[in-house]
Amino acid sequence: MNYDIVFVAGYSTNGNTIYIDRDLPVAYKDSSGNGHAVDPFLVMHEATEKAMLVMWDMPYKLAHQIS
Repeated sequence: MNYDIVFVAGYSTNGNTIYIDRDLPVAYKDSSGNGHAVDPFLVMHEATEKAMLVMWDMPYKLAHQIS
């Protein structure tokens, strides 16, 4: 998608959409030259963070640190 996200990734108010910055590389190579996709980890982080905010009424800072 074509989103400019200041802090790499984020989610919609209702949590149904995860936004990832368009300038973020889709994969990173490790020291062995193997490529690893980035987006599954960002989606997991953002979805978990939003769930903790909504389901457990957790403060953002704590939810962000845990996820």
